[in-house]
Amino acid sequence: MILATSHFPIAWKIASVIPLHKSGSLHDVKNYRPISILPSLSKVFEKLIHKNLYSYFETNNSLHNRNSRFRKYHSTTSNILEVTHKLLVAEDSGCSLRVVFFDISKAFDKVIHSALLFKLRQLGVTGSVYNLLQSYLSGRSQFVRLGDFRSDHSHTNCGVPQGSVLGPLLFLVYVNDIGRNIKSSISLFVDNTILLCSSKNPSALHTMLFNDLRQQETWSDLWSVTFNAAKTEVLTITNNPSLHPPLRFCNQSLNETTSHMHLGLIFHRSLTWH
Repeated sequence: MILATSHFPIAWKIASVIPLHKSGSLHDVKNYRPISILPSLSKVFEKLIHKNLYSYFETNNSLHNRNSRFRKYHSTTSNILEVTHKLLVAEDSGCSLRVVFFDISKAFDKVIHSALLFKLRQLGVTGSVYNLLQSYLSGRSQFVRLGDFRSDHSHTNCGVPQGSVLGPLLFLVYVNDIGRNIKSSISLFVDNTILLCSSKNPSALHTMLFNDLRQQETWSDLWSVTFNAAKTEVLTITNNPSLHPPLRFCNQSLNETTSHMHLGLIFHRSLTWH
């Protein structure tokens, strides 16, 4: 009946949110991670949709081939291997390298439904499946549960449902065009985005990164994705750091670092394993 009518049941669109403390003060809401508990039947049905939708995207090579999360045969390991390989190849070629490690603020919560539906249409999702996904995203609500207490229901008008089966795949669709019109090499792992640029000419290297950072700003403004410039870092691997001027992003000077932890592995400017 759901497939025939393209109507997702309202009862399946209600999330029970449990706040999980991460660190810091217990009195600061920002120190909690919201865990959404969704109806089990909803997840079973979402698996059926996910299987066919994901198969369609993979068959048509619709998803960005540099995205290493929520996809078969991709993982933290494959992402780290790819980034490490590119760094070492560039260094062996005698190039200077600059790597920008971006931080995206609350990536899953910032997805605009109308924009996501637009991008789904661009990838060829139409007809009853498109109508079903439109119904799936609309009219969702949530309440917070803490012990025996629960809040009133609140409607959610943006974001992909966290804790869902379809949510991660829909997020991949939303950020699928993040690397369009840039010349640097890009690597994606959910909200961990890396720009990697190398050249034997420091001036050309700076110009390329400068233009690509402006392009990223344009993309973020267009789709309301917020980059946290204060947590975005630049790792420069070169014999002469003075030839590489500071970079700016979102009206802020980016922090230049000697090492950065990416997906559990520390990348150091010496490119050694010490």
